[in-house]
Amino acid sequence: MNEINDDFVGDIRRLIFDLDKIEEEVFHPLHMCSTFVSNRFVDTAKEERLSGVEFIPLKNTGVDTAS
Repeated sequence: MNEINDDFVGDIRRLIFDLDKIEEEVFHPLHMCSTFVSNRFVDTAKEERLSGVEFIPLKNTGVDTAS
């Protein structure tokens, strides 16, 4: 019975370690990328507004432009 518990605890520890690695290697870079894109979008809007160009956000018109 003790062996099963030790194996289970070991599995849980490995799972937590794996989840930490996934967070570090996948989600952190994705967050950094989305932050960069978001900041760049805001910067572009500011640049356009300052240069006198009207900034019009794109809206979902429901029209499929791919067809």
